[in-house]
Amino acid sequence: MTDKEKIFWLLEERFNKEYCYQQNLDRYKNDMTKLMAEWLSGLAINIPYTYNDIIKLSKELLETDTLKDEDKIIENYFNFMAIQIFKLAKNLHNEN
Repeated sequence: MTDKEKIFWLLEERFNKEYCYQQNLDRYKNDMTKLMAEWLSGLAINIPYTYNDIIKLSKELLETDTLKDEDKIIENYFNFMAIQIFKLAKNLHNEN
């Protein structure tokens, strides 16, 4: 599968079919980022999820050995990942 096929499979075949039913849409007031973050926090896909792995990933992405507020990074991790997935989908959709 291409990257585009993978991301759209993730969104259409997994996320939409598993989690985007009316009760969840109502609960999250159609905020797809919050809905995706909640889905990801249930470990729907294989991404780092332990405190140590999230901090390690953050340090790698930021290319640093120290982070200012690790608790805030942990608190916002799944929301951040949801935003990144939607950005990736948008970028891949806009490619010719």
